[in-house]
Amino acid sequence: MKTFKCKWKIGDKEHTGTIDCMHESDLQDHIKQMGGELIEILEVNEKEELLSKLKKCPYCAEEIQYDALKCKYCKEWLNRKSEEEWITIAPMIGEERNCKKTMEKKSHQKVIVGNVKNPGVAFILSFFMPGLGQFYNGHIWQGFLVLILFWILIWTIVGGIIVWVIGMIEAYYSAKRINEEVINS
Repeated sequence: MKTFKCKWKIGDKEHTGTIDCMHESDLQDHIKQMGGELIEILEVNEKEELLSKLKKCPYCAEEIQYDALKCKYCKEWLNRKSEEEWITIAPMIGEERNCKKTMEKKSHQKVIVGNVKNPGVAFILSFFMPGLGQFYNGHIWQGFLVLILFWILIWTIVGGIIVWVIGMIEAYYSAKRINEEVINS
């Protein structure tokens, strides 16, 4: 694989950039498919030379510049700690992908993978509307139950307040349990 730095023309507009192809004829075909024509090839680099400057993004596994702070494909922020190691914080992704190297290098560091819930947010949501914290935690039926019980018992005032307070506390501790399950899995 070669990287061609070249100029091409589409309509009246000239473009300069890099295109990865096997041969010059593939490059010309690629530019023709875009509706343009090749003006000149400025530079040709073998792909093997560039591989030493590239790393895989731990989120999307695409090749990115070694010194990149943000992946240009998935738009995730990256922090490079040392020459051999990538540190990633990935609370919302569905799989580990390339984070295994980090976990092997530093056993005390954990990469959290899963849908982490904030207990404070769950509590505050239930404060403003009974059952909303349960919805936030993904417990839809519990949310409906708390909401319906609240509206049925609000007429007794004390019953409504008890359901409201229990709903807030349950949402808080439910979010903590969800986080413990994600971390321990």
